[in-house]
Amino acid sequence: MQAQSYFQLLNPLVFLLFAIGFLSLFAVNRDMKAAAWIGASYAFGATAFLIDFLRDSFSLIFVSVLTNVFYTITAVTFAAGIAMRYRQHAPWNALLLAAALNLSAFAFFLFVNDDMWLRAFAVNLGNGLILTIGLFTIRSHMHRPIEKVIFGVYVVMCLQFIVRPVMVFLLDDAPLNVETYNDSIFFIALHLVVGVIAVTMAMTLFVSFSIQIIEDLGERSITDSLSGMLNRRGFEEAAARTFLLADETGEAACLVLADIDHFKLINDNYGHGFGDVVIARTGSLFRGYANGGRSVGRIGGEEFVLLMPATRLEDGRLFAEAIRRKFAAYKFHTDQGALKFSASFGVAERRPGEALTELLSRADAALYFSKENGRDRVSDETDLDKTDPSKALDALERRHHRGLNAPIIAGGGG
Repeated sequence: MQAQSYFQLLNPLVFLLFAIGFLSLFAVNRDMKAAAWIGASYAFGATAFLIDFLRDSFSLIFVSVLTNVFYTITAVTFAAGIAMRYRQHAPWNALLLAAALNLSAFAFFLFVNDDMWLRAFAVNLGNGLILTIGLFTIRSHMHRPIEKVIFGVYVVMCLQFIVRPVMVFLLDDAPLNVETYNDSIFFIALHLVVGVIAVTMAMTLFVSFSIQIIEDLGERSITDSLSGMLNRRGFEEAAARTFLLADETGEAACLVLADIDHFKLINDNYGHGFGDVVIARTGSLFRGYANGGRSVGRIGGEEFVLLMPATRLEDGRLFAEAIRRKFAAYKFHTDQGALKFSASFGVAERRPGEALTELLSRADAALYFSKENGRDRVSDETDLDKTDPSKALDALERRHHRGLNAPIIAGGGG
């Protein structure tokens, strides 16, 4: 086999390896749909290059049509994958319209005006246009250095579809036709430039996906899988950042502590599976308030917490009351009909320099006050001033009373 044949086989082999790599990422994490589309793009690219390599074995028109169809599909799927990577959806209407225009131009210069240079310009310009559609999805998502690198490589990828054929046309006086195509500078430049850029793009994308995987693993380590909220460790880390900022700015912070009423009876009467549903629904409700710098977490079996920066006690109590009403109004559908449950809340405002444990202890005392005074209510630390101190339990006794030292499962508590 001649050296030129080996050169022609290099791109399909490299493209195939990258296709396997990206599709493997998707197989490991099905949420990475972008990796699947990018992997498919490299697979289609490998097919296009392989057909180009085998062009002498088939009808020239058949090979030309099939090759350009696969090149177009390669561009469409790659642009779609990039769009899904950064915007979670692909602009299919624009991509398919550009693909149709590209193939129409190719057909015109193949069957009507059989000028190979014009056909080459039209096809390259069309594929560049398709890829440019995906380029716009990156522009507003360059938050990390690797994304800026991807954007830069992508710009070069799009530009080369115009620059490369123009440069070859200006520098090469040899005619471009079916007989000279495999030995032409145009052919060599196509395989060389596209191959180098495709490899560079694949490597940068692998780095980007790897960073995402590492970040996802880190997020899972601080996230409670049942409620979707921060777990105890994650909430403590978030609170530390909030307190640091509060100490620098002198602003207040408010903490809301909530506990589902009679949760042990819910588990006993309806099963732990249903208890998990209640936990998940409560987590969803709290997550709706996790904006504006607020942090929400599940720090006990049925105990939830909301930390609000730059918030005074009065506003924190209003937030707690809104959550209480929403939770009390929610219907849980079972075979026995729709059920409603309640939760009790305790609110406390952070004092300057106060640690999380101390703030939690005061919110916990307010929560216990709610439990002792009928449940399904909101109390704050000022309510404790109205109680007989001799009747108060210390924080450890209260937590033991409600079973909050148990593992984070659907169980315990009252």
